[in-house]
Amino acid sequence: MGLDLISFQWNICRNVQSLVRPSSPKRVCAVKHYFTNVLVLWMCVCVFFRVLLVLLLDIAPGALAAARSRCVEFGCYVWNLNPIEESYFKVPRFPDQTGRMCFINLTISSLDISLLDQMALLESSLIIKNSSLRSVQVSQTSQSIPLKLLVLEQTNLTDITFEANDTQLETLRISNSLLQYIPSTVVHLDAVKQIAVKHAPIQTVDLSLFGGLQRLESIDLSCNVIERLRYTSLSDEDFPSVKAFYISENQLTVVNLNYFSRMKQLESLSLCNNRIHRVDGWLVLSYLKYLDLSQNAISAFSCCSWNASSVITLALDNNAFEHLPSCLEQAMSGVKYITLSHNALVDGGSVWSRLATIPTLKILNLDANRLTSAIVNSTFPSLIQLSLQRNRIQQLRIPYASHGLSVSVGCNLIEQFEAEDVSPNVTHLDMGCNPLDVKYDCNRYGWYQPTTPVKRECIKRIDDTTDKCEGCFI
Repeated sequence: MGLDLISFQWNICRNVQSLVRPSSPKRVCAVKHYFTNVLVLWMCVCVFFRVLLVLLLDIAPGALAAARSRCVEFGCYVWNLNPIEESYFKVPRFPDQTGRMCFINLTISSLDISLLDQMALLESSLIIKNSSLRSVQVSQTSQSIPLKLLVLEQTNLTDITFEANDTQLETLRISNSLLQYIPSTVVHLDAVKQIAVKHAPIQTVDLSLFGGLQRLESIDLSCNVIERLRYTSLSDEDFPSVKAFYISENQLTVVNLNYFSRMKQLESLSLCNNRIHRVDGWLVLSYLKYLDLSQNAISAFSCCSWNASSVITLALDNNAFEHLPSCLEQAMSGVKYITLSHNALVDGGSVWSRLATIPTLKILNLDANRLTSAIVNSTFPSLIQLSLQRNRIQQLRIPYASHGLSVSVGCNLIEQFEAEDVSPNVTHLDMGCNPLDVKYDCNRYGWYQPTTPVKRECIKRIDDTTDKCEGCFI
């Protein structure tokens, strides 16, 4: 195909030359004839080499770029290397230098890590970026420099194999690859502590692959297209060290929390930004501190069989809750921060009285729900911030509050307000963008009391023509 294209271009040049050659040399100056032919030939040569260059770039992208390297104090960078064809390649290093080796644009499709070891191009940290690699085999022929960290970014990786009993890898990170599954040989990573596989077309994950890894502490499977979690081989001894599990930004629709209850040391669990509409099972985790189920499609679930009293942060925002999850206040009696914004919470269901029974609750966010009143007749012992913006609240009463409470009720439907309806312990009240009289004055209703040791601040809508309130209910 390439030779045909070159021949075609050359024939065009010859035809052009024949057209410009004078039919009657007697009538044309010999000098003009000479320079005309030279010009045409020069144009043909330019076209020829231009086509040749295009063909070379199309057939072997990167082939014209020579391998090069640069070392800094803590590592070396190598560009455009083909370890098979350039086995002689050496990298000048600093004396006694150890650290990381970063390869950019490796020009091979399959790599055995031991090859880099044989070329003295292996360090304890190996990073491969922006390369056309499709398969990688992790094995070491020498234990002089054990591989501790392996990072693969922006590759065409479809398969990676880890040899049994031949790796000391502690950290594995794969991102922006073409992997469609978690490699089965991951079970050979006896020393691994962190595994992250992100931005890959993975649809199903068998958690059993990670269960037997005794030192594994963190699993990150975020930003894939995972639709289903499986657990084919159950064992009470699985996940002895896992403290963090992240599977956000996937396509999960159903989640079984019993799988995670086997991770006895789990402290952080993120399932946010999926499509979860059903939550099965229960959490029995003594060390769990952070639970994120936000940005899903959950309308209800029960916490009545849970034991998650150590949870400090609970994120349930951007779901479809109309009422609080059953037994929430008993299951998470030590929670400090709850976000339930952007749901469909309505009045009733004892929202205030139930949440007030949580003695440790400090911050509560109920923005963008369907609440029509905020009558808080119970004292929250530790609450310092309550946000109720973008609801449909018409009536506000907070007669009881812990000292220093900040309340935000902007973007609601409050038309009337009496200062005595709010406890003196409320020191900050944001009532911006409510249909109050535009001449409303906090001081007029005795909101600011000079005898109060702490100044009380009231923020309200002052200018009826302002644009800042137009987006309240968008």
